[in-house]
Amino acid sequence: MVAGVSGTPGVSVPSQLVVYKQDRENAPIPNQHMFTLFIVILIYHFFFILEEFPLRFETEKNPSVGTMKIFSNSSWQKLCTSQWDEADENSTCMAMGYYSNVVYANGTWYPERGNASEMSTHYNCTIPTTCQNNLKKKQQFCKVPVRLNGANVDYGGRVEVFYKGKWAKICKNKWDLHDVKVICRQLGFEEALAEFIGSDIKAEGIPFAMSDVSCTGEEFELALCDRIDGKLNIPPQCQSDDKGSQALCQPKNKNVLKGVELYFDIGSREKLHCSINNKTNHARWVINERKLEITNSTSQRIRAGDNGDLFIDDVQLSDGGIYECQRLEYVQYNIVYINARFTEKTLDQQTVIAYESGIISCSADGKPNPQISWSKKGGKPLDPKRFTPLSSGSLRIGPVKPKDNGTFTCTMKQTKGAKRVTSKDKDILVRVIVRPKVDISGASDRIIEGSSVNLTCKVVAGRPEPLITWFKNNTLQGQSLSLFFSEIKKEDEGRYTCKAENEAGISTKDIDISVKVPPRVSNESRNLIIALDSTFTKECYLRGDPQVSVNWTKDGVLLSKNNTLVIRQVTFEDKGYYECTARNDYGEAKSSFWIDVTAMALPDQEQAIQMEPLNAEVDEWEVAVNRVLLQDVIGRGAFGAVWRALLSSPNGQPGNRTVAAKCFTPTAGEEGRICLMREIELGKLIGENVPPNIVKFMGCVTKEIHPILIMEYMPCGDLLGYLRKCRGVRDRYYLGEGRAQDLTNYDLVMFAKQIAAGMVFLGTRGIIHRDLAARNVLLDKNYVCKVTDFGMAYQSFKYGHGNAKKGCLPIKWTAPEILLGELAGLSTLSDVWSYGIVLYEIVTLGGIPYDGWQEGMVVAEVTKGYQMPKPDHVDNKLYDIMKRCWNRNPDFRPPFESLRQRMDKYIREETYVELLNLGAYDKAKYSRVEDLGDEHAGPSEEVAKTASAKRLGKWASDRR
Repeated sequence: MVAGVSGTPGVSVPSQLVVYKQDRENAPIPNQHMFTLFIVILIYHFFFILEEFPLRFETEKNPSVGTMKIFSNSSWQKLCTSQWDEADENSTCMAMGYYSNVVYANGTWYPERGNASEMSTHYNCTIPTTCQNNLKKKQQFCKVPVRLNGANVDYGGRVEVFYKGKWAKICKNKWDLHDVKVICRQLGFEEALAEFIGSDIKAEGIPFAMSDVSCTGEEFELALCDRIDGKLNIPPQCQSDDKGSQALCQPKNKNVLKGVELYFDIGSREKLHCSINNKTNHARWVINERKLEITNSTSQRIRAGDNGDLFIDDVQLSDGGIYECQRLEYVQYNIVYINARFTEKTLDQQTVIAYESGIISCSADGKPNPQISWSKKGGKPLDPKRFTPLSSGSLRIGPVKPKDNGTFTCTMKQTKGAKRVTSKDKDILVRVIVRPKVDISGASDRIIEGSSVNLTCKVVAGRPEPLITWFKNNTLQGQSLSLFFSEIKKEDEGRYTCKAENEAGISTKDIDISVKVPPRVSNESRNLIIALDSTFTKECYLRGDPQVSVNWTKDGVLLSKNNTLVIRQVTFEDKGYYECTARNDYGEAKSSFWIDVTAMALPDQEQAIQMEPLNAEVDEWEVAVNRVLLQDVIGRGAFGAVWRALLSSPNGQPGNRTVAAKCFTPTAGEEGRICLMREIELGKLIGENVPPNIVKFMGCVTKEIHPILIMEYMPCGDLLGYLRKCRGVRDRYYLGEGRAQDLTNYDLVMFAKQIAAGMVFLGTRGIIHRDLAARNVLLDKNYVCKVTDFGMAYQSFKYGHGNAKKGCLPIKWTAPEILLGELAGLSTLSDVWSYGIVLYEIVTLGGIPYDGWQEGMVVAEVTKGYQMPKPDHVDNKLYDIMKRCWNRNPDFRPPFESLRQRMDKYIREETYVELLNLGAYDKAKYSRVEDLGDEHAGPSEEVAKTASAKRLGKWASDRR
């Protein structure tokens, strides 16, 4: 036989046709053909100069029907096939992967080549001398062998096609009973029963080679159906399907009666009737190739009666399949379809993250398996480059875009036989969330101490709106968009981090703040009296950054450029007006004074007497009593009451501020007055510029008969009451407006960290609290913990280790060295003991330490070394911290800075999830609330009625 190129003139020359294929898979060739092929190629290469002609098969909808083309003279041209015989056509089809016949030998399927000439078998052809230019393209037909495999019956199983030398599967998309009819007809069966089989199919690892089969049911063989061939064209959702398309044909050599199609819902109760009437012979049921014994026992979910009826209780997905009723030589097939339904995995609302790969889950059960398709409401068709259906039914989006936010429709379609197709839609609301991205504005390269600075965390992206948290050198500063410094200080410089967090993720942005300090001189103008022959020393400036230059002058004449002015052996000539000028790039400051020299001896302890100015300095913290408007009692304590009050602006200026006012009551006696005054003095000492975890002192009234301490208002009350409220336990002292919520490990560890941070600050000021407890920790509107109630505290550095306050000690929170009167060892480490008790209160959500013990028993056992046992839901790592806080030797207790760093590390490394198992929290064990205050300790009924909605917790230490 010959082949040629349309319009190719000239003399015939030997040529070789080379197959043009998308992959390199070749059909297995028997050994005798391999040898023949080798000899032919060797002869051609020895005697001729070969010209290679790649071959391709151009098709439209049906890959088996098309036109052969050959590549010659740099273009694809029509192949002259008018003189080809069947052997040539079959060989060309085999070259393109299609085999008209296959044979089985020695466990392997091979192409049947017996009817092919050697020239066409080995694809060696010659170009004819002439070929008419008007030769029309000849449509060529390539057959596709099929078989049923993978099941225990020869009339049903997985449909496989022989393509490019291998048996391969067909994807189930678009597969229905019409396709099964063609398969059964091609294999010689009379009828098609179902598009699936109920029995198990072996999941063999063979590839897919065909998809989108769309037969009408009238074709004689699969090769005549529209479809897509080639493993590179298989949709992604097919790849993970082990079983592929299935077919069940009516078996040969059986008297088959008309079949019945049945449609069952999962969970229903059904009855099947065998319509083969024969009273002398019992019916036998075979379900998916498994024989069912006749029994009337109601304990079996599937049971058969002797009258031919079959009962199924609580229909399952596995019940779908072929129910074969047999009587004598007759058989009737009942095809049971299980109606499809969406599974519980298909949620009404789902969330994906923008700019990442995401999956919208949708799955359905049924037999046969339903096909799932996707669309978006009100939108364009889904872009196949970004949207990929998966074999599970879910939809992969890659990458997700914000515009994908909206409602997607998952459509479940189930084909049941030739006549019934059902479909159902499931609308899924898809939330697209966006990881936060932030930037920081408001800082300049020139920040001068004392100026106002407003650092703003600008949210560039983020959905939902992220929570903003500020840190300084990894220490929490607060939760707000801006961090405002009304008068920034040198101590405020450092690395500030803005952390934005939402359910999509976390983003941080750092900025380094450097504060420049103009020179600050030691004092203002003073008159000094210096002794004759003495030595006088005076410093010009106290601080400044960058480096400060100094000029000392006397009566306008330059004396020195050193910071310290030294006059040795003072004479009368040193009398005069002295001035120092300190300057750097950020400012200038001056200090001046007048020196008088006297021959009179001065006291030994000082060489100079500073003359007081004419107007004595007024206490800057003192507030006129008429500026304080008391409104509601929000707490009562041992020495007075706490009011919510309005503080008006000074000098009659407009504007009021809500504050908390702790007022002394005469019934508290002199001891109560002293205690409140001590707390006021500590407030002055600490000052207004305190870190976020200390309640801010704002002023006082001490010029009146009854003193008043004014501090910031904390609307969410005390930590103890809030913890109890969050677990549903009523605490009669708690009046805060904090909203009850499910506290997490993160919340509890953050509370512990914030309290430790507040105690670190007190330690740097030498303040020992002595009454640290959850009741004395308040929560602001953002639920940030702040330490308060310094009524029992004193400053160790100023007063030394003086006598401890006698009276009502908080026994259960007090360190053993205080209980035993070992006051020489009193230090901030005594507060560490109390912190361990506070940890116990936090992790037990307001539980009572030493529950049920009298105070005398607590003193006796604690001083002997007793430690409370570990709560069942607390991890050993956290309990070990508590035990270290309760070490009998204060020197072996961890300092507060170490505790703060440990809690901060748990939060940063997200290991806080390991510290508590709140699912194992025993509510009954910690349900009791103990009140040790006297009858006047709690808010009275009158106060409770008149108090407004915004309340603080009980600030004093009555509640234990």
